[in-house]
Amino acid sequence: MLPSELFEKRRQNLTRAIDHWVSIGPFKNGKAVCEHFGLSVPLISQLLNSHRQIGEKFARELETQLELIKGSLDHEVQFIEQAKSTTEQPNLVLFEMQVVETQAFSLKLISNDSSQYSALFKNIQDLYLIRITASYYTPVLQEGWLVVCDERRGVERSDLACVYLRNGLNLILNAIQQTDDTWQFASLDQKRQVEFLQSDIKKLHPIIAILPSSFI
Repeated sequence: MLPSELFEKRRQNLTRAIDHWVSIGPFKNGKAVCEHFGLSVPLISQLLNSHRQIGEKFARELETQLELIKGSLDHEVQFIEQAKSTTEQPNLVLFEMQVVETQAFSLKLISNDSSQYSALFKNIQDLYLIRITASYYTPVLQEGWLVVCDERRGVERSDLACVYLRNGLNLILNAIQQTDDTWQFASLDQKRQVEFLQSDIKKLHPIIAILPSSFI
């Protein structure tokens, strides 16, 4: 491969990597992806929109920051998490809600293999369960019920979502609107609204199913 072809390949793969994170994460655009991974927005914009070359050393640094397998920018974009998922047997993991304060909680791992629920879903690769242990979310969610979260699907407007904040607190909220810099949510009873900076959110997973205790 000629040097000019390699530089263009790296530019195209950098675009694919950023587009991937926008499609699956709580990021509205490439700017949000760069800020999340600690990349300079003006520099990345210049690399993608000009003929500035991506050198060998910087290509490897970009791969590390964007959680790519080493050499991905030179060949085919491959993410570290995707590589793990293809080599490991998927399990449907069960967590239990540990209340920290009103409506805020942490998670305690209960089981690495909740096989009794696996038959309910076509693909459990990116799913996990949370058992509700408090009454704060009634009547939408009752104690003893399970919610099923998808860690790869993006959150959309009106989704019920598990919000993981960088301060260690987790919340279950209704998604209202995403802007360039913020996410707006409503409490499950729709009586209160709250807004977080995107930089305050570690991850954001939609709840795709609710399993009542009678069903369990």
